[in-house]
Amino acid sequence: MKIVALKVLAAIIATALIASSVGYLGVQVSDPNWTPRQVTHPWINPYENLDLSRYYNANFHAHSHAWGGVTAGALEPDELYKVYRDLGFHIIGISDYMKITAHQFADSSIFPVYEHGVNFCKTHQLAIGAHDVEWIEFPWYQSLAHKQTIIRKLKHHSGLVVLAHPGRRCGYCEEQMQQLGGYDLIEIIGHGIDYQPYWDSALTSGRKIFGLANDDSHWSRPSEYALSYNIVFASTTSTVDVLDALANGRHMMVRLSSHDGMTIEEKRKAMAAIVPPSSIHLDHDSVYVKSDRNIQRLRVISDNGRIIKDVSNVSGVAVPLIEGDTYFRMAMQYDDGSELFTNPIFCNLSNNDVPPVQFTLTWVARIATFLFLLTVLIVFIRWIKK
Repeated sequence: MKIVALKVLAAIIATALIASSVGYLGVQVSDPNWTPRQVTHPWINPYENLDLSRYYNANFHAHSHAWGGVTAGALEPDELYKVYRDLGFHIIGISDYMKITAHQFADSSIFPVYEHGVNFCKTHQLAIGAHDVEWIEFPWYQSLAHKQTIIRKLKHHSGLVVLAHPGRRCGYCEEQMQQLGGYDLIEIIGHGIDYQPYWDSALTSGRKIFGLANDDSHWSRPSEYALSYNIVFASTTSTVDVLDALANGRHMMVRLSSHDGMTIEEKRKAMAAIVPPSSIHLDHDSVYVKSDRNIQRLRVISDNGRIIKDVSNVSGVAVPLIEGDTYFRMAMQYDDGSELFTNPIFCNLSNNDVPPVQFTLTWVARIATFLFLLTVLIVFIRWIKK
């Protein structure tokens, strides 16, 4: 009886494993000879002529109670929405796994976004402005081809694709930021964790990728909220206007200085003290930054993440453009320890296009996957019959 019970259990597990692996037959292999289109243009400043005093606080990565609590979201969607509204957020995204929670609400108060990814390595993406869910997934292992396949699929279902928490577990490596195409932004700070080296890797390779900072909150502790967020220079909080601002880098990222005992009201006050520079202006061979608040430390970061300027206690700075560099971005630290990050001012960065699918390699990969799964199934059936 014990052997029979063991075989029944093994059959259930094997069936579940094989069923969850069927998605691997949908892998698409990119053309290995493809390279992004090289674009030659003068320096571009995403903040040029913007009114930087008018912005919206935004978070696009937070989890509510969903899927019976399996995904570790503590608050109901309306409770989570209220927390962020009380903190002073204008754009609130509830990014439950494989579920567009915003569709549950009659109005447009919650921004449409979801987190894609149910896999061992935490290779996840945020589908911002999503209109439906893409269900293809590779749960056990993901090569570069599998990751690119998901990005390619997500582009058909959402306005923007964000690589979420790239440094978590084995989700992404820095080199893949230079090889993957079709994504629009990288989560450079999530749940207080710094992923900026991944961003610099993508930018240094000549890809126009903007940053994003989010909470990735799950629980109901006040300390989890407003750890990191975005200030978006959009015309309105409509989905169309917010997507346009994000796609063109018209936003900045904040890492708020906080502590575990901080209340919602204290965080709201700390957020109100975060003031972006009054202007970031490009003029001939330099960029001029002016701030109405003292910047305790300002770093200018360029290719390969190297710091080309590091100054303290300033309210303005001139940054000369260096010939041969493709971008520079700024990190500003204030007296309370909070930090503000700009998107890159760039030159000769190419749009991060989706690489084309190579037909022959794709079908070789699919046939090899099918034969592998078939072999596993045959071996298992023979074992069961013994």
